[in-house]
Amino acid sequence: MQQQNATLGLFQESYKRLNKAQKQAVDTIEGPVLIVAGPGSGKTEILSLRVANILLQTDIRASNILCLTFTDSATHNMRSRIEKYLKEDAYRVNIHTFHNLCTSIINNYPEYFYDGAIVHPADDVTKINILETILKDLSHDSKIKSYHPEQGFLFLGPIQNTISHLKKAGLTPDDLEIILTENDKDLIVLNERLSPIMSERVSESTYDKFCIEFEKLYKERGNRYILNYHSLIDALYLNFKTTVLEKKDFSDWKSKNTEKNNKSENIFKDTRRSDTLREINGVYKKYQAELYKQGYQDFDDMILDVLTVLKKNESLRLKIQEQYQYVLVDEFQDTNDAQMQIIYSLTHNDFNENKPNIMAVGDDDQAIYKFQGAELSNILEFTKMYNEVEVISLTQNYRSNSEIVDASLSMIRNSEFRLEKLLAGFVKELKSDHKFADRNVLKNKNAIEIKEFDTKLHEYSYVADKIQEITNKGIEAEKIAIISRNHKDLTAIIPYLSSRGIPLRYEKDQHVLKQTHIKQIVDILHFANNTMHEDKDFLLSKILSFPFWNITKIDLWTLSRKAYIDRTDWLSTETDSIEINSAKEKLLELIKLATFENAEHVIDYILNKTGFRDYYFNSEKFTHEKSEYLVFLSNLRAFIQAIRDYKQGKEINISHVIDFVKVYENNDNLNLSDKSPFVNARNAVNLLTAHKSKGLEFEIVFILSGNESTWANKKANTTYLPKNLPITPAGDSEDDWLRLFFVTLTRAKDHIFITNHRADDKGKGTDRLRFLNMMNSVEVEEGTVEHINSTDILESSVLLANQNIRTDFIDSEKALLDSILENFCLAITHINNYLNIPKGGPMSFLENNVLRFPQAKTPNAGYGSAMHAVLNKSLMFLKTQKKFPILDDVKKWFIEYLQFERLSRADYKNFLAKGLSALDLIYKEKILTMKESDVSEIDFKNEGVFLRDKDEVICLTGKIDILHFENKSEVYVSDYKTGKSLKDWDKGNSEQDKIKLHFYKNQLIFYKILLKNSKNLNHLKVLGGTLEFIEGSDSLVNLNLDITDLDIERLEKIIIGVHRRIMNHDFTVPDELKGMGEFASIEAFEEVILG
Repeated sequence: MQQQNATLGLFQESYKRLNKAQKQAVDTIEGPVLIVAGPGSGKTEILSLRVANILLQTDIRASNILCLTFTDSATHNMRSRIEKYLKEDAYRVNIHTFHNLCTSIINNYPEYFYDGAIVHPADDVTKINILETILKDLSHDSKIKSYHPEQGFLFLGPIQNTISHLKKAGLTPDDLEIILTENDKDLIVLNERLSPIMSERVSESTYDKFCIEFEKLYKERGNRYILNYHSLIDALYLNFKTTVLEKKDFSDWKSKNTEKNNKSENIFKDTRRSDTLREINGVYKKYQAELYKQGYQDFDDMILDVLTVLKKNESLRLKIQEQYQYVLVDEFQDTNDAQMQIIYSLTHNDFNENKPNIMAVGDDDQAIYKFQGAELSNILEFTKMYNEVEVISLTQNYRSNSEIVDASLSMIRNSEFRLEKLLAGFVKELKSDHKFADRNVLKNKNAIEIKEFDTKLHEYSYVADKIQEITNKGIEAEKIAIISRNHKDLTAIIPYLSSRGIPLRYEKDQHVLKQTHIKQIVDILHFANNTMHEDKDFLLSKILSFPFWNITKIDLWTLSRKAYIDRTDWLSTETDSIEINSAKEKLLELIKLATFENAEHVIDYILNKTGFRDYYFNSEKFTHEKSEYLVFLSNLRAFIQAIRDYKQGKEINISHVIDFVKVYENNDNLNLSDKSPFVNARNAVNLLTAHKSKGLEFEIVFILSGNESTWANKKANTTYLPKNLPITPAGDSEDDWLRLFFVTLTRAKDHIFITNHRADDKGKGTDRLRFLNMMNSVEVEEGTVEHINSTDILESSVLLANQNIRTDFIDSEKALLDSILENFCLAITHINNYLNIPKGGPMSFLENNVLRFPQAKTPNAGYGSAMHAVLNKSLMFLKTQKKFPILDDVKKWFIEYLQFERLSRADYKNFLAKGLSALDLIYKEKILTMKESDVSEIDFKNEGVFLRDKDEVICLTGKIDILHFENKSEVYVSDYKTGKSLKDWDKGNSEQDKIKLHFYKNQLIFYKILLKNSKNLNHLKVLGGTLEFIEGSDSLVNLNLDITDLDIERLEKIIIGVHRRIMNHDFTVPDELKGMGEFASIEAFEEVILG
């Protein structure tokens, strides 16, 4: 038995508090286990204790355990829980989202993917451009080529959605073709046998006749599966049997599933859909081919690509299974079919008798992201996927009082597809634990209050007043949540809360291109791109009015008047205004720059030379308006990153950026979004959508707009998928709506206020949500508001008219920086930047590494990246082809990778010549000396590397260029350098050389720390470190370093000291270090940090 650093006493103490079912879940560590965990039943604690118990009861390493969940925040939450019992080992357990897991597999085994090529994520504009090109090339009579002069290709959105659904289901174009071919065979029989009956008038006789014939047909051709999906006959028959109980149901079923053809015969709708879907599948196939050709993958491809590789490579699949011997899956009910296949690939083999060590935790009542059907629930599928599955039900609720639990349960029992109804002998009776059954912090008569108001304005006023009343009683704001079905209500209620001084925490997707400061950049790009445009004076007048030029209105009016009198354009008109002349001079320089520089460098000029940065991102704004500063900066980063991701590998100028923006402007459903958390205090009321609230809990919950139109509104959903491909997301049935409202109700511990309104914003009557009548012993009361603030009315009307309005900011520096630094991981670049006083030190680190102000990549950095990519690809070629690449191919790769760096034309020409010349020697001394055992580009992002500082955990990350293996357990760690060769650690000829050598040494020592503390590579012994310089005239220099234990100890202390200062928001330089020599100041700063 191996304790693996588990805190045994704490584990035993927590274990004793578990109920019988929870103990069974923790103790059952072998074989397949399904935990059906109702809300508040302690599932996260069970997962944590079970991981600890596996390590207590077995001899496996923590790195042999894999936990899968759905969001990054859930992974952090799970790790913090596990840390309580495992301490250091908690950071060696593999806790991933599905996408992070697939990224990890691709990074660890790159030779299996994309033939060793570098593949980039496709941005939304690139995906649309590829699809539009494919649609343009379709034949003129294509059903999906319809084009509207203003709206574009009408099928573009449905095609994108369908392809995404297919990828999430793990279906390739070839898979879909197999299903469609089988479906066509079924449709011929279905229409031949059933169409004549369906064409008759509905009556008892036709209903009986249809039932007999359909059952007969099912017995003849039913009970078939196509690639794990029901045949079309199966799907239609099972749907018919579960939804049609009498003649009137039959009439409704018939209208949903059949339609008249041109002969007035009732045929199945899937007949027409099949032709359309086959065309869409043709687009899907071409789209995938074009993505690959251009070196892209879209977000949904990653899981599909890993699935494809695992199916083709049994040895790789078994190797990964050997690593992950115990698998735990959280929120299992929300897994899509592709994720289900990943789970199966990781657990199924011929040696475990289909009884792998896997535990899935889920709740069918909380399935709010995935389709759920009578025969297609993941919960049910798990019991069929493995042999001898043990099913454990957790029904004791440790969160809510009995009134909330009972009301929620009485409501969800109205759901048609519950596990309780579908799994024989399964009982799911949710009960509030006796310790929490009577909790009532507000001392109110009822735990659930439903208040009905005349309008939204009255509703919002009541909620704001009530929250103010509750917080005035001493209840902390952070224990309160306002939950709505959508962002619209949350945005609209903000001014009501702000006017009462109520602190808020709210995260919303912002449309970056609609933010004022981003629109200003785009306007300047428009002007620089076409100064001959007839509207250039209008555009220039708009640009000169931007506040960062500091031009007065009088000066602008004077310029306008003079241009009119002199009949000259604004740019040529003379003026005495210093500010206008300065602005015009910079704009003229920008126009010149745009003719030969790439777009990112032009934008960099706008940010740093026009006054833009000094106006929006000055130190005073950071100090006094930190919320606005950080949100604006987050928007700017998102915009710059989107430009960097666009047209990867091709030169991009400002006209490309303008085209990029136009695509967003012309596609209403396309949103360049930025998730900026709006936090104005640490202790703040939480504003959340129902989906976002999943997994959270609060003392008091306010549920807004309890109306039919909000919570039970059927969305327009154009689907071309047949009945036997139920792979579209949840959200369009009564069961979907019920589950979402159930999730919302069960977030509350103590009290729920549900509000609704009788009339919408236009005065039209709206119905109360029907689910409110399903909750036992809960009555609707008339809501009253003592007074309506006139400011509320004005701000509310503006907000409802324009949802993009900026909310007021209230600054709390600590809360804001804490939210950014949460889960911050330190790389050696961060450490060196913090220490590098000559280049700004801590403040430079804050701006560039924490706040991450966008900066254009330098030409030297671009050249270095291209060379690193060439060396990495050369090693991948050796591993996959079992031979060295030829020099001509290596040079072609360099040209390709240098193009990706988007240098200016002059820089590209310069570095192209330099690189092609350098590659002769690099090929001879580096590439031809590579070994298949070498491993390159080792990314520690998912390696769980940390240092401990008392009770604090410091997350570390980084990427090692190459590991040279001496044998299976001993390595040299190397870093490629494209700069000037340095031949001796102690002989820097200048201050700059001394600083470089010092930080280079830190880098190699840090890499050894990463390896020593990683969960999967900590068995490797580092024999030494090497800087491999890849520039030289006659030969290339290797600078070797023996890394001692004292080196490790010293750098670890520096890391801990720097981390403490960062977490304390200390970005200052001690006064005594100011004015010292450059290298001396760094050494002295390290001594200060070491104490």
